[in-house]
Amino acid sequence: MFHRDLDAVVRSPTPADIKQAKKNIQDGIDALDQIEKELEQTRAKLANLKQRRETVQQDIQLNRSITSNLRTIPDEILSLIFEYYVESDTQASPWVLMSVCHQWRAAAVLARRIWSKIMPRLRNLPHCAVA
Repeated sequence: MFHRDLDAVVRSPTPADIKQAKKNIQDGIDALDQIEKELEQTRAKLANLKQRRETVQQDIQLNRSITSNLRTIPDEILSLIFEYYVESDTQASPWVLMSVCHQWRAAAVLARRIWSKIMPRLRNLPHCAVA
């Protein structure tokens, strides 16, 4: 396809050399155009594959969450765990537990003891002076 004859580059080109060089240039341009088309097709295919991968990963994650052992723990047991959590940490908040998922929200509502120790954080209020 391409003319790589060093002798033709050093000496003055003949009309045949010029004709061949022009053909080689056009062949090179055509080859580059074809490569660009293939690259664009490959990029599109790669983007499609990445999207499919993301969809499959999300589907796997959803199914893992459905089959999680945490989802099979009865609300009464979760309530006991929540009570332990709140009693063991003075900064623990039942509101955090309620924001995890519907099941945890229902269990937190049932766990009456976790709501008996709610302490407001007065130091966060600008108009309250705490010594």
